[in-house]
Amino acid sequence: MKDEELLHELESLVEAFEQTFSVIAGLVAEQTDIKKAFMYVHAAEGAMLSQFGPNEWRDRLLRKVIATCAIKARRVSAGDPELQAMIERTLTPRTDDAPGSH
Repeated sequence: MKDEELLHELESLVEAFEQTFSVIAGLVAEQTDIKKAFMYVHAAEGAMLSQFGPNEWRDRLLRKVIATCAIKARRVSAGDPELQAMIERTLTPRTDDAPGSH
């Protein structure tokens, strides 16, 4: 398998993980306090970065999970401007999430 084919397969695998984790995160958020789910997952990102340092693949997957929780939390954030701002920051596209930026 050529490098380009291997990279394509790896990207496909990571996208499958993103989709799967997003579905699971969405289900968990819907079955619990959506706001808390978003806050906990967001805090977990910081804890993982602090404890293990950056990991491009893990961080990419986790950002997708956080975005899913943010979308769910958006509908219950009306009375909380700080939460609304956090959700908007989370959902603003990042240049390092673009395909081929890894």
